[in-house]
Amino acid sequence: MSFISMSVVPGQINLDNAGGRALFELVQKDTSIKNIVDIGSWNGLGTTLCCVLGAISRPAYQPVAIISLETNTEFYNLAVKTWEQRPGKEMIQFINGRLATTMLSENEIRSHPTFIKDHFDLWYESDKAYFQQAPKINLQGTVDLVIIDGGEYCGFSDYEQSLLLKPTYLYLDDTRTQKTDKVLEHALANDYDLLFKDDARNGFAVLRRKGASSNLMTVR
Repeated sequence: MSFISMSVVPGQINLDNAGGRALFELVQKDTSIKNIVDIGSWNGLGTTLCCVLGAISRPAYQPVAIISLETNTEFYNLAVKTWEQRPGKEMIQFINGRLATTMLSENEIRSHPTFIKDHFDLWYESDKAYFQQAPKINLQGTVDLVIIDGGEYCGFSDYEQSLLLKPTYLYLDDTRTQKTDKVLEHALANDYDLLFKDDARNGFAVLRRKGASSNLMTVR
């Protein structure tokens, strides 16, 4: 697939599937969501687009501020280019960087029940190289929503760093894989309640911090 054609390919999370619709409705319905950290930009047409569309679809104009992080420099450049002329681009700040401080070790990856050798052989070395090259981003303050859909081998570290921002909501993709399966388990055992979970594709989940106030009634 060419770099140009990738710029118009929808992300895996989009309005044609349950994961995209849930994220869209979360941002649309809870107007208290103003600040979003989106880990894993890809070409900008997945979770990032769902958040922008959700904000645009609110009854009154209430834009959000999205920090969209991508470690892969090619995907980062693609996302920036993809959004040059799109409505809502003013809501997004793309950053080539990462929250995570560590990746899973090769032994941890290989021993995981969902380990797929072909996938590992295809992506691990490049993921590790981009991870090491990407600057560590230190965000300050609090955020309303963190989306964890970045590197497959650093999801838990992304989550640990996200907790420092005290997010009201967590949106986890690939909950049936080693990217976020332990994240979901840890979050539910500690400070978060499950709002919605779906095992289609590789699974996703929406969680809300215990005791957090929000305008959201339901999310399907």
